[in-house]
Amino acid sequence: MYLEMADRHGRACVAAFSPYGIRLVVRNVGVTVSGPFEVELNGVTRTVKTGLDPGQDIELHFSGTVPSGQYVARVDAANQVPEEGEGNNGATFIAPTPSPPPLCTPNPG
Repeated sequence: MYLEMADRHGRACVAAFSPYGIRLVVRNVGVTVSGPFEVELNGVTRTVKTGLDPGQDIELHFSGTVPSGQYVARVDAANQVPEEGEGNNGATFIAPTPSPPPLCTPNPG
């Protein structure tokens, strides 16, 4: 889980500033296909309709930030996926105060 400016997607610079949000990476560490499941971040729920193959991951973007900077995520929030253990389905993250990335220099045409 990490804080990132929307539309940045790991680039070193951005064309224009946009709001921050939280990116959450979910990985199936099991040995079978997960099937559909829900991911919840601070009460906002997203559905992963396709599920995940073993070893596959998906990155979800949740728009906006909260004043406290604290984020609590739950994967398989509705307990749709049969699992051997549920202990790795949650995470807590305290976001740092962000510094905006630099603006990209336009290429002269």
